[in-house]
Amino acid sequence: MAWTKIADANTGGLNGGTTSAIDTTGADLFVLSAAYSNGTHSVSDSQGNTWVAGTQRSGSGSNRGRMWYCINPTTNASHTFTFTATGLAGSFSIEAWSSDGGTPVFD
Repeated sequence: MAWTKIADANTGGLNGGTTSAIDTTGADLFVLSAAYSNGTHSVSDSQGNTWVAGTQRSGSGSNRGRMWYCINPTTNASHTFTFTATGLAGSFSIEAWSSDGGTPVFD
């Protein structure tokens, strides 16, 4: 299976943030990676997709990181993504990927 990145964005702020609109039309997979401190956190997007959280990773002190993914998402030409956190949220990035229709490697 071949994957092609079709869009990406990143942002951050004190309690997370929302990306600028990107065109995710045709995406089969979203991957979001975030760095944050202790506290609660969540991921959402303007199309109401369901996100699956990976394992939280710990750094020094209260630093944390995690990746989320969304398979077969609803997409559009002006898609935004939001990471919300209590406490400090350093930054996050989102990538939208399209596949050639083969068997996904994560199955």
